Amino acid sequence: MRSTGLVLACEIRLRESVGVIRNTLDSGVHSRAVQLSGSGEENSELRAALLSIWIHGPETLELNNVASTVHLNEILSYANSTLDIAAFKDASMNGLQIEGAEQIGLLAVSVDAGLSIVEEAAAMGANALLVHHGIFWGSCSPVSGARKKLIKTLLDKDISLLAYHLPLDAHLSLGNNAALADLLELSNQQAAAPYQGVPIGCSGDNKDLTFEEMLARLKKLEGSPGDIVSLPFGPSKPRRVCLVSGSGADQLYRYKEEGFDTLITGEAKQFAYHFCKENGLNAIFAGHYATETLGVKRLAEDLEGRFGLPWKFINEPTGI
Repeated sequence: MRSTGLVLACEIRLRESVGVIRNTLDSGVHSRAVQLSGSGEENSELRAALLSIWIHGPETLELNNVASTVHLNEILSYANSTLDIAAFKDASMNGLQIEGAEQIGLLAVSVDAGLSIVEEAAAMGANALLVHHGIFWGSCSPVSGARKKLIKTLLDKDISLLAYHLPLDAHLSLGNNAALADLLELSNQQAAAPYQGVPIGCSGDNKDLTFEEMLARLKKLEGSPGDIVSLPFGPSKPRRVCLVSGSGADQLYRYKEEGFDTLITGEAKQFAYHFCKENGLNAIFAGHYATETLGVKRLAEDLEGRFGLPWKFINEPTGI
């Protein structure tokens, strides 16, 4: 376990930049370590750390070991409030699902909370895992089999599990759909696609992209299945685009109310072919997984900017 003293000392002396560390090493780590005086925990432990670097080389220094931590409750309070989780009637439990360590030094980020994801988060030394699809949905179910192993791994490794589903689809700057709209450079972005009375999608005006250019950009999403399904029955240069990440094909029925001629979502449905053909609409089904990689990254970037919390994305495409 890292002591508070070492964290504070390293925060002051080492974490300003990698360049500071390099300069310290170049000027003589041994001299710096010997010069540290005082009987406090900060100096004694930092002196030992610097002597270790001098003896074994700078490659032994891991920046994670000198990074400050953030209290779990700070992260939850900010994320829950920012995403306004109380406003959504969601099958998912949003926010904290499993409580682990109080202090978070590294945040793992992924779309899903599968066992393989949890194991990778543990292997990288993460203290928390942030996902779009958590493990608690709807009514209670027994904790057994694979779910038992997943939860046991989280608890054994002291990893907190945080999940944000519809709130992370809906947010107009951090959300999946806002990120997709930015990718396509849509203007006049607005909330769209209500679910249980609350908009979860985003719509915007197309500037200059053709349908094929939009398709090409979406194919480059991380985790894209590549050969994605598209229905080019609308204008070759879309006017108004509606985005609903994941499974939003049913929003096609709202094209008149929403005023769009092109829908972009994750998964295709059988009815969409004839519905688009008969109503002169475009649709792109860019992959459930791929369209939902963006929100968790944006939220992680926001947390990093606010709290200085490092994070790493775990990419495990499902092909769906």
